Amino acid sequence: HFSNFPLLEICEYIIFFLFLSHRSIMSRLLSIIAVLIVFSISCKEMSLVSADIGTATSYDPPYTPTKCNGNRQDQFPSGNLFVQVNEGLWDNGAACGRRYRLRCLSGTNKPCKGGTVDVRVVDFCSKRPCPSTMVMSNDAFDAVSHSLDARLNIEFIQYSTHNVCLIFWAGFDVNVRYNSFQIYITASRV
Repeated sequence: HFSNFPLLEICEYIIFFLFLSHRSIMSRLLSIIAVLIVFSISCKEMSLVSADIGTATSYDPPYTPTKCNGNRQDQFPSGNLFVQVNEGLWDNGAACGRRYRLRCLSGTNKPCKGGTVDVRVVDFCSKRPCPSTMVMSNDAFDAVSHSLDARLNIEFIQYSTHNVCLIFWAGFDVNVRYNSFQIYITASRV
């Protein structure tokens, strides 16, 4: 988990040395970009430490109406990768629209496919009591399990697609925005 931080510190020293030894704007920008990439990677690693453990089952259509957006079809993400959540995650409706990355850990008859799936919360679990932490659409469940009838043990983490970090360093205003797969960096002279 945090074992990579000595490596990050070494990278920071190298970048700081490069910054001091080269005065051109381009080399400063490259140093800043390198620091930001290291920073972004470390942010991602720190967030993985806070993953939760729960259970997942699947549910069949119809998927509307939902507690979040009623009968609106635009509430469903592409690929129909969405979930209902139990009372523990529902948060009095604040869970609507939250995104989670989850992976199957285990289940009866080895149902896990491996890999992860990103899902969006669209509803409160309709059954009482709720059969699992997350009740997944068939498409989402199929992404991580060989069997739609399985009850999975899952690991999940909430994530945001627009995390913004502002850093003021060496006379530059640097804005870093990243999602799960891409890093966007813009820098401007202050």
